Amino acid sequence: MLRNIILKLSLLFLPVLVVAQTVNTDVVYLNNGNVVEGVIVESVPNISIRIRTLNGNEYDYKMIEIRKIDTKLIVPEKSQRAAYVHHADLEKGYWFAVEGSYGQAVFRGKSEGYTQLSFTNGYRLNEYLRVGGGFGARWYVVNNSCRHASNDWSFPVYASVRGNILSQNVLHIVPYWSFDTGVAINDGFFISPTIGARFASKRSNLLLALSYVGQDMKFDYVTAEHRIAKETKFVNFLSFKIGFEF
Repeated sequence: MLRNIILKLSLLFLPVLVVAQTVNTDVVYLNNGNVVEGVIVESVPNISIRIRTLNGNEYDYKMIEIRKIDTKLIVPEKSQRAAYVHHADLEKGYWFAVEGSYGQAVFRGKSEGYTQLSFTNGYRLNEYLRVGGGFGARWYVVNNSCRHASNDWSFPVYASVRGNILSQNVLHIVPYWSFDTGVAINDGFFISPTIGARFASKRSNLLLALSYVGQDMKFDYVTAEHRIAKETKFVNFLSFKIGFEF
């Protein structure tokens, strides 16, 4: 009932809205070749007219001076301001992601794991390619058994590329890839390829993914002379990742 009333009222006032956006202008063509545009504010049939021009001036003309009178419709010029485009509809532009992950060492025979929070941002070239960089904070769950460093924390700083594998213009769930590489402060060089899925729209997504992290890490070992020395090993981790990107 209420919906029908609103619809009828909208149809009733629609012509008024259209007229309000346009202006009818009178055009007077004089015998001397001049053309005057404005609004006829006074008319004496077959005798004379008074016309108010667009700049506000008023002029009187006898009918014998006039060749013809016409009207034309003036439509306001289109605004020169760029039309508003919602962020979700932009093909290019800034992007940002926040991701949490848990990683577990593989091929080590030890229970070595970490948790990490990362912040990544950059420029989106299209839905298939984003470039940027980021930083994170990583905490090792069992630090004493897996690292030489006494500090449980490590801080990755990295470059990142990522993109969709399929178009998200049609599908709401699409696979995506990413590749991060950089240096983790208190550890060393690392690489991290990722494969996962995006959920929701093409610019605001829930991210679920599985990552591989290959990380240089320092360890203590006992030399033949029974001394404690340090060595760097490349440790492999598998990581589950969840995040949000826009």
